[in-house]
Amino acid sequence: MLSTLTTRSFRPVFVTAALLAFGVSAHATTVTFGTGGTAGFTNGGTSDGPANVGGVNLTATAWASGGGPTPVLTANSEGYGVDSDGNGNGDSNEVDGQGRDEAVVLTFSAPVTVTNIVLMNFSSNDDSDLIIDGILHSSGIMHGSEFRIRADEDNSDFRVRSITFDVASSAVPEPATLLTGGLGLALVALARRRS
Repeated sequence: MLSTLTTRSFRPVFVTAALLAFGVSAHATTVTFGTGGTAGFTNGGTSDGPANVGGVNLTATAWASGGGPTPVLTANSEGYGVDSDGNGNGDSNEVDGQGRDEAVVLTFSAPVTVTNIVLMNFSSNDDSDLIIDGILHSSGIMHGSEFRIRADEDNSDFRVRSITFDVASSAVPEPATLLTGGLGLALVALARRRS
């Protein structure tokens, strides 16, 4: 079939592909946490943000199970950790399961699709859970608006360094994408009708 395509009939197909490519506005955004990280996510405390990144607002907070002092984010060059006793005494200042279970919670103002989460100081004896919008995530697409990265066992300890996400990866196409796709298909139909 390729041998029967002429230059004249090939142009609308090329135009359609170009229109579809330019109609898609999706692009990945990476946010780095801790010292030297993305602006708005370097200090720690009870929370960092909200800051507008990649077209959405992102807030990072510390979480710890059970009662006790308010947990705080700890920030250094390796990313975020959690201090669940609130004063740095007797806590590793990493996300750990020693005493109270700890997590870094990343909350977006709109659903996103996460493509990568980087954990630092994560060794073979460490284990973590990813909870997306309140549901324990085991595999597949990471899509939601709240991502809780939690230490799973007593001997687990690590830091959350970065997250890469895409805002426009939802299952519902944007109006501009539909318009450009429809325009491209109309050009193909017009070209076929002329030939």
